[in-house]
Amino acid sequence: LLLSLSQPPWSHQARPGDEVTLECHVSLEAYAKTFWLKQPPEGRPTCVAVATFKDHPRLTAKRNSYSFNISFPSLDLSDTATYYCGALAYNRVSFGNGTKLHPEEEERVVPELFISFGHQEQNPFQVISPLLIISYYIYSFCLFIVYISILY
Repeated sequence: LLLSLSQPPWSHQARPGDEVTLECHVSLEAYAKTFWLKQPPEGRPTCVAVATFKDHPRLTAKRNSYSFNISFPSLDLSDTATYYCGALAYNRVSFGNGTKLHPEEEERVVPELFISFGHQEQNPFQVISPLLIISYYIYSFCLFIVYISILY
């Protein structure tokens, strides 16, 4: 009997707070002792789940006849790692190819402002950032104060 494992997909991106499930499909039903290893980008691999799994603060596990999946109810940046499904059967250990899990922080959107003077068509390539506009108003205000102080 040959033991084989598969882990789709090879890479999984999600945002912190998302629920994510990593799948492991096992070719042998009852004889395989299954487990999951977590390999952080820098660090040693650690076992995070076994078939006789109870509670874990970061994830839940579900085992049925031909699969052993782990789920992260609320993904965190600390969950960044490659996760390997493994199984022991007939004194032989096999591993899946691994699934890279990399939570990504939401992109910050920097607002941009289009300014048009007169009745010209707006050119989308002439973008002025809000910081530039604020700087312009601060500069104008300073010039106004200097002008007033010269008059009085």
